[in-house]
Amino acid sequence: MIRDKDLDALGGGTNESDSFVGQVLYFFGFSYPVCFGTGPFIEREMWQAFKDHDVQVFGIEMWSGSESGILNFSRITGTTFPLLLNGTAQTAVNRFEVNIVGQIDALMVIDQGGVIRHISTSQPEDVTRAANVITGLLDSDAIL
Repeated sequence: MIRDKDLDALGGGTNESDSFVGQVLYFFGFSYPVCFGTGPFIEREMWQAFKDHDVQVFGIEMWSGSESGILNFSRITGTTFPLLLNGTAQTAVNRFEVNIVGQIDALMVIDQGGVIRHISTSQPEDVTRAANVITGLLDSDAIL
């Protein structure tokens, strides 16, 4: 894994680039209309469904949006999971050697060993498949 810059968290703090094992990553564009639809779905089907199982969801904003723009995205979509700023599609390439360049929204499930168990768009049918992967990992103690 290539280390690149840490990502700033909305509201302060940073997220170290090595801390994404055992997590769900939602790559989004803060002003992209599709993401206004998928954000609430990720909130409900991933974050709310699994947070009591210590599964962490991070939203990584890929359009270099301002903090106020990303805060507005959070307010409109009702997302309560942590949103990280200053990400790009290159973040996925650098950290996971996965190319999502040209893809506006993406969803990744990464197990405790750092293995990507699911990668897709964040459309509802893909989120459902990702939720099934998480359930399977939780049942086998492979995620957390």
